[in-house]
Amino acid sequence: MKLTNRQIAEGFYLGYSRIDLSSGNWQGMKNAFQDKREISVEEAKKRLKEKLCGVISRMMPPVAVCHSGGVDSTLMLCLVRECFEDRDIGIYRAGFTENDYNEVGLSNEIIKGMKWVKHAAWLNVDAEKIKWLVSRIREYNYRTWFYSSSLIATAPLYAYCSNSNNSILTGDGGDEVFCGYDRYLLDYYFDNVGANLLLPFIDKDSRRGKKLRDYIDIGYEGLVRLWPEKLLFDLFGCLALYNQSFGERCAEVADIPGMMHKLDRLMLLDIGTELFGVEKQKVDAAAKIAGASVTSPLMDFDVMKFCAALPVNMKYRWFTRKWLLREIIKDYIPDFNSMSKKKRGFAVPISQWFRKDLNTWLWSQLKDNLYGLDRATVNDLMIEHVGGKADHGEKIWSILMWVVLNRKGIIER
Repeated sequence: MKLTNRQIAEGFYLGYSRIDLSSGNWQGMKNAFQDKREISVEEAKKRLKEKLCGVISRMMPPVAVCHSGGVDSTLMLCLVRECFEDRDIGIYRAGFTENDYNEVGLSNEIIKGMKWVKHAAWLNVDAEKIKWLVSRIREYNYRTWFYSSSLIATAPLYAYCSNSNNSILTGDGGDEVFCGYDRYLLDYYFDNVGANLLLPFIDKDSRRGKKLRDYIDIGYEGLVRLWPEKLLFDLFGCLALYNQSFGERCAEVADIPGMMHKLDRLMLLDIGTELFGVEKQKVDAAAKIAGASVTSPLMDFDVMKFCAALPVNMKYRWFTRKWLLREIIKDYIPDFNSMSKKKRGFAVPISQWFRKDLNTWLWSQLKDNLYGLDRATVNDLMIEHVGGKADHGEKIWSILMWVVLNRKGIIER
């Protein structure tokens, strides 16, 4: 079944794919967030490990673990060794020549701390991987619209892993059930402490610092949405079908109970938008493009519902996100928390590539038929980006995907 203009326009406007709001799984998630359980830390650790290992143990070895150096993928790496012998496990990383984005060094430090002696492989993800990805997109492997550029690194890494492994293990899904995003704590602490007291502690020159300062200027909606409404209407014209504000649509999706803890409400919102509508689509599309079998235990619904019902103070404590996951990891890597301070957050240097390595190729892709997009708006975005006046990398990526999907006949017109 082909994608429709309506699905794509909604994907641009909202930033995620629509989900089935009547599904039992979705209703179960909402109930789990409201039905909090009394449980000790040790019991929570034990039961969560059992549930995660239950999912992992069903995988077919040899298993490739995609390790970014973050909490979620490190937890998977610790637990997979509970389920399989080291000879049936491989560690794989996506690396970049751009130092600000490359975290293979952090991964090396972590796996050394867990006394891993086998070789750990890494794939250099460069600008050419965008061309590789575009060439492999087909109707059968790209059926749901989402614009996440993380697909650029994920799909080729899965393909690399699948060359010598039967299945792939990832840590996707932990952010939305364990307060993983910076914006959760910002939203919570800005309300309770105030932005002025927190600003001095934000490194304004880092990628993460820029996000945090943007949050101050444009709020939660601005960090979650890619396109400002006016610019989107300039781009799409009559194809931009939705006049609802982001907040109204989010309320419709999540139907969030007002008495719920604020951090639980934000996590539930992101499960219904970011996780189901973007991250799961990324994993599924990358797996199909790579022809790989991928398991993400933190996206297992039984696991997610258990995590959702845990008390909020097991998810964050004093600016420490994913607190319970870190407590489990410390049993395997005692110094993990100090190591993880070097983590910068996974991102693809797509903005740099569009300005330099892929500039000529990008113009060649967008010079002809834009399939209904406004030519002047696209040209203005490109010129501003290439000239360094603004960072439109993710917007240009979504425009490129629109053109590619139309050109390949994947979008129904």
